[in-house]
Amino acid sequence: MAKIKGTVQQTSVQHVSEGAEAYLRMLRDGSISMVDFIQASIFEGLGYMTFEGAFSTPAAGGGAAAVIDADRPNLTLGIPDGTTILPFRIACQALTPLLATDADEAEIVVGVHVGTKITVVAATALYPRSLKTGAAAGSLCDAQKTHTTNIATSPTLEIELARAIAVGDMNGTPANALWGHLDLLYEPKHVVPVKGPSTLILYHGGTVATTAFSQFFWIEAPSTYFT
Repeated sequence: MAKIKGTVQQTSVQHVSEGAEAYLRMLRDGSISMVDFIQASIFEGLGYMTFEGAFSTPAAGGGAAAVIDADRPNLTLGIPDGTTILPFRIACQALTPLLATDADEAEIVVGVHVGTKITVVAATALYPRSLKTGAAAGSLCDAQKTHTTNIATSPTLEIELARAIAVGDMNGTPANALWGHLDLLYEPKHVVPVKGPSTLILYHGGTVATTAFSQFFWIEAPSTYFT
């Protein structure tokens, strides 16, 4: 019987240059790996996550007056030059308050600011965690939440990845105030590579204060890994 030889690799994966020959990749039981690219990258230790909101306490919404303010994001992930990320899951669970008036609005927006890695002093630093639990963090990205003053260079969303909006309806009187469900889950079939320097940005807010819990999940590697 003919044998197919490959290399048992799950963590110490070898990456070769364009056009070079490579070994088949196998798991430790000898089976050829058929896991998808995201899962294989997590096995390698290239998967990370960060979040805002702590246990049962959501993060404050919006910038000044709780409205969405381009200068005051709720959560940012600054990607340095030479690094590329694949944001494969972004989730945000908003908590809308009582309506103040009919047609009050709240929304969640996720996008990419291209060309600048945003890092500011007036924000709370977050620490990306490896999805390979027990491994060192290792991320080169800077995660921050609660930008309480304007960012020096106002970000623009050259790429808008996802958006969710809820509009309130008083249904006659404030006692019957109704909100639609406000929740965002971004799990794309085809992931957009975000090459640094850039910043992944999340906003949540509206005409009334909109607190939320949010989670970023991404694959991170040197940009040469993807080219």
